[in-house]
Amino acid sequence: MADLKVSLPKPCGEQWEAMAPQGCNRHCAVCDTTIHDLSSMTVDETAALLLSGEEVCVLAEVARNGTVRTAHPAIPGSRRIVAAIGASVSLAAAACQPATISHVTPRYEINGHFNYLSMTTQATLTSSTGKTYKSRINGDQQFRFTNLPAGTYKLSFDDCGEMKEIPDIVVFDDVDMGEVKGFNDGNCIIIGKLKLDDGVQNG
Repeated sequence: MADLKVSLPKPCGEQWEAMAPQGCNRHCAVCDTTIHDLSSMTVDETAALLLSGEEVCVLAEVARNGTVRTAHPAIPGSRRIVAAIGASVSLAAAACQPATISHVTPRYEINGHFNYLSMTTQATLTSSTGKTYKSRINGDQQFRFTNLPAGTYKLSFDDCGEMKEIPDIVVFDDVDMGEVKGFNDGNCIIIGKLKLDDGVQNG
């Protein structure tokens, strides 16, 4: 038996999830029309619907080869629904897929270095949602935060024994902060234990 060949000349942008359920179908309040889910219908049921003379609106899941998903999986040699390949089919197929496609969220980084000798051994980055990221500061005074979603952050660090913040770092691309200066104008006064560096001998 010949395939049922169809086209989808008028794809629309309404969301299936926003429509009121009508059994296996949905009701579109925008155009006051029943939207038929072809995945719950057989090929013969679809053919009968098309022959009814009414304007038919559907939700169609179209494969790359143009075949439309129906209630019963097609077996070799069985009748299928085949949509014309074209821009309208691409739009209709795309409209069926957003709920199942996982889009990758872009990620960025913030980096820079401190230009002064301080007690800083770790810098903390806090997002506007409260999530924190840590970056260990080594002898080169470099810091780097990676895998960051876009948003606004504040950088916290130890400035000569006092915790300081740089707020409102807006991230929509990688951010190179360059040289970060301390807030203290004078020398850093540190109270703590003094240790002899390894490998240094007394004279």
